[in-house]
Amino acid sequence: MNFKENFNLISDVLIYNSNLKKLELSNNELENNHIKMLAEALKVNTSLKTLDLSNNKLENNHIKMLAETLKVNTSLKTLDLFFNYKISDLNPLFNVLKVNTSLKTLNLFFNYKISDLNPLFNVLKVNTSLENLNLCDIHFKEINTLADALKVNKSLKELSLSILKLKDIDCLNNALTVNSSLRSLYLDNIKVKNLDSLAEALKVNKNLQRLYLCFISELNLDSLTEALKVNKSLKKLILVNRYYNKNLVSILKGLKYNSNLEELKITSYKNKIQI
Repeated sequence: MNFKENFNLISDVLIYNSNLKKLELSNNELENNHIKMLAEALKVNTSLKTLDLSNNKLENNHIKMLAETLKVNTSLKTLDLFFNYKISDLNPLFNVLKVNTSLKTLNLFFNYKISDLNPLFNVLKVNTSLENLNLCDIHFKEINTLADALKVNKSLKELSLSILKLKDIDCLNNALTVNSSLRSLYLDNIKVKNLDSLAEALKVNKNLQRLYLCFISELNLDSLTEALKVNKSLKKLILVNRYYNKNLVSILKGLKYNSNLEELKITSYKNKIQI
């Protein structure tokens, strides 16, 4: 039986099965009629919590269909759109987050054609349900808008970003000094010489518990070491480096004075892991 030719059966499952909690449809190259059937079925489904549509070559019109669904669906908690590289406009989805109060996790990792995230960051100022947001490998310029959102957002607990410039990190960490909700921060592909601003944020932030840093250049970690001596909230620290970083030694020395960290991982770039 050809899966895509009989996709209406998936639709029927969503309509009539009240037990299904997770549906993974990744790597299927779903077409317009498939997404339309899926979106319509989800308007009446009340059980599904997780929908994985990663790597399906979704396009902008598919996002519009899913956005219409999220206006009425109140059960879906996780939407995974990883690596749908044809998408360039997610504004319909961002706009619906103004009224949708059920979605908690949104994965947009590696949708590299998306360039304007201002609508999303403005929504974060009023959205009270989204808890986990993955924006890795999306190269955007609106870091100031994101920082402003983090200063007032009370729901976001996990944030994943690829940040390349020092001024971006400085801006983000300024927000961390006042943010009270974030528990996990993932910063990938760091190409800076130091993390002084992050260190200052960690000295005063009392909520961040998990920190992932992937750096691809030699990085001075002295300021981070000093911050770890006084930080009282961090429980898990993951350091990923492309090659040996001699400054890792300072981190280890500083941890002698830290009484809160419970898990430390140091690994090479080729084996990098996520929080």
